[in-house]
Amino acid sequence: MAALVVEPPGSSWTTDPGSRLSARVTGPDTSFREHVTVLQDNIQLRYGSQCTPGDANLQCAVPNIATEGAGVAEDAEDSGQKAINYGAEPLWFRLGITPDTASGDITNNTNIHRVYANELVGGDPQTPVFTAKAGEPVRIRLLEPGGHTRAHVFTVHGHAWQREPYLNNSDRLNYGPPPDDPTVLNKEPNGISPGHNNMSWWVGAQEGMTAQNHFDLLLPSAGGRFGVTGDYLFQDSASFGNYQGLWGILRITP
Repeated sequence: MAALVVEPPGSSWTTDPGSRLSARVTGPDTSFREHVTVLQDNIQLRYGSQCTPGDANLQCAVPNIATEGAGVAEDAEDSGQKAINYGAEPLWFRLGITPDTASGDITNNTNIHRVYANELVGGDPQTPVFTAKAGEPVRIRLLEPGGHTRAHVFTVHGHAWQREPYLNNSDRLNYGPPPDDPTVLNKEPNGISPGHNNMSWWVGAQEGMTAQNHFDLLLPSAGGRFGVTGDYLFQDSASFGNYQGLWGILRITP
């Protein structure tokens, strides 16, 4: 699988060392930090150690999560495992339990309060750790090429973006910052200010993220309006997807 990213006309970009998932893009009108986030579900995972392959364990296949009781998923849409950009970091694995553990036993786990903390596993997760400088614009290209029909709700803690950041009859993405006073529309036709769609509403979550969908998340300022540094969790807000590993970190540096 892959993602094709179309940049603004006349722009150039520099990808991060050792990665083609993140870049800093510079164009005639704007510059921004960019990250590609490819969601994967309904995939097969297999235990890589402490397991002897055999017919009984389906060659060390990782079982489905147990959403009611133990052993089986509630719906077929919850079967399979999850990953982002070929990296898997399910919460059950971080807690040291099996995915088919009954839900009541999960809440009693002594590490549940620090399940996202690096100290729990001794380092960053295998899922993406994206970086950006405080205050710079960030574009997250969010897509899911294939999978099953259980939709996800993608959120980025501490950030908001426009649901429709499009200009020129949706032929162009925003290239200008939002106005300081969002209640005052520019006098341009249809409330469209240069480089910014003043008519779109703002959201903090993207619903309906499922197979064959893609969205452009334009964060106007890394670290929020005040450029606060630190690690911000991005995740599937739906419990099943989040539990199975659809999460990562947006790290804002000075």
